[in-house]
Amino acid sequence: MPGNQKRSDMTLSLKKYYPSYPAYQDSGVAWIGKIPEGWKTKKMKYIGQISLGKMLQNENTGTDHLRPYLRAQNILWERVDVSDVRDMWFSPDELQKHRIRKNDLLVSEGGEVGRTALWDESVKECFVQNSINRISLFKDHEAKYVLYQFEAFGKGKIFESIVNQVSIAHLTRDKLKEISFILPEHNVQQAIASYLDSKTALIDQIITRKHRLIELLQEKRAAIINQAVTRGLNTAVEMKLINVAWLEEIPKRWSVQKLKHVAKAIVGFAFNSDDYIHDGIPLIRIGNIRPDGTIAIEDAKRLPLHYLDTYRFVRVDRGALLMAMTGATIGKVGKYLFEQPGLLNQRVCKFLPVSIDERYLRYILKSDRYFEYIKLIGFGGAQPNISDAQLLDYFVAIPPLTEQQEIASNLDSKTALIDQAIQKIEDSIACLTEFRSSLISHVVTGKVKVA
Repeated sequence: MPGNQKRSDMTLSLKKYYPSYPAYQDSGVAWIGKIPEGWKTKKMKYIGQISLGKMLQNENTGTDHLRPYLRAQNILWERVDVSDVRDMWFSPDELQKHRIRKNDLLVSEGGEVGRTALWDESVKECFVQNSINRISLFKDHEAKYVLYQFEAFGKGKIFESIVNQVSIAHLTRDKLKEISFILPEHNVQQAIASYLDSKTALIDQIITRKHRLIELLQEKRAAIINQAVTRGLNTAVEMKLINVAWLEEIPKRWSVQKLKHVAKAIVGFAFNSDDYIHDGIPLIRIGNIRPDGTIAIEDAKRLPLHYLDTYRFVRVDRGALLMAMTGATIGKVGKYLFEQPGLLNQRVCKFLPVSIDERYLRYILKSDRYFEYIKLIGFGGAQPNISDAQLLDYFVAIPPLTEQQEIASNLDSKTALIDQAIQKIEDSIACLTEFRSSLISHVVTGKVKVA
């Protein structure tokens, strides 16, 4: 469903179950429009004290103190991620100026514009870098209510329309203090915040359970693949012991061979970025292989058409099995499903079946056991890395060709059902997430009445 239609349907749904306020008035701010009678708008400079954090300082000038500080990366919507908090030097005066107090709002200046968290003192004494605007609210302003309004404006792209995006969008202190916010009386702010706390917590619990269900389905999918490519489909078949640690035993009619004896791995070429053109043949780089195993070429770099002949040894055709050989997505397999041929960049390889069914090979490459092997070999240095020789130096269980085809067809059917179930759950999570954002927006802007 297109985004605008989805938001329109969500609005109708909310207005069906929630009443409006008895009367509305013009807010005096064009982009805000009408607000409930009795509510007002205020610029942020009249709501709280805004201060920008400290510029990064790596050395002690003599009287400084080493203290933890937050970066923009620590700021998530509504909360702070304190799993990676670093230290820097602060002077005695800066310790007073930049210390975060409980219920301060922390607003990311760049990145996702306006991303805001509420500080809960999860780190006893903490400070902020100059990529964060800290807001200490004045009396009679409810921090959680203002936080929810930041979220409504941020996810509603209000901040993006306000900031200068000639280069990188930044919500600076000067811009932030001039933005108008919608404010009812303090007791109404408190009631709204309490209501949204309750409702969003419930939605978050449901989403968490759905994510866990996806994890269980993915585990089931992996188990089905591992079982099929190591023991086959017939659980009653006679087995034989083998001298390979991660296989232990296989069906009696099967053989064990290294992957290099049944398939090849062709590594991509280090193309020069000076050769990139606006419209041409897609160059498949590591970033084009997504974590979910799909391959995307919408944002692919492009090379001249005649490169398909010049570099035919790294040509990628429809159906090719590709794998990332380094970085965060190492070991991820994708199938190239585009009619237009592509070219393979360095640190990406394509697998070619020699004496093995292509679909059966794909399931071996996507099995957890093969990925565990890649992690064992590749995760040793600062960045995960594996060679084509190492990728092929792996023992695989090989059934007769007709059985490979039978196993692949069986897995196609079973994994498709699981993938469909996962997609339905992901769709429901997307709807819940959209509903959560829409509920917050409608409540804090007075479009519906909950308190």
